[in-house]
Amino acid sequence: MINPFVKRQRFENIYYTYNIDMIRGDTYKVELTFDPEEFPVTGDLIELTVRPQPNAKKLIYKQVTEFTPNEDNIVTITIDPIDTQYANPGNYHYDVSLTKEDGTVTTIVGPAYFTIKGDITHPD
Repeated sequence: MINPFVKRQRFENIYYTYNIDMIRGDTYKVELTFDPEEFPVTGDLIELTVRPQPNAKKLIYKQVTEFTPNEDNIVTITIDPIDTQYANPGNYHYDVSLTKEDGTVTTIVGPAYFTIKGDITHPD
């Protein structure tokens, strides 16, 4: 699991790069930690997108639209087993973006590498 510390300074673009390695068909949680004043609110959208190449068709697309404040200021994106169950092992590309209710879009993680490793126990 990764825990990218997502910290944005106003007026500066700071991109965090965290490569992900996971086993095909496993559950994987991406935990994003925000500064309290930057924690997403109702109307915001966090998107994680994985593609074979930056302009290729999406392999994995996850959205988070509900945010519950917590003492650690963490938002979790869960990659479910079905999301990678039939994916070919290999190296992919991903990023995570935050779209604020006012339309402001910020890439908060990536672009980075997303590696899916083959598994031994899987459906035939």
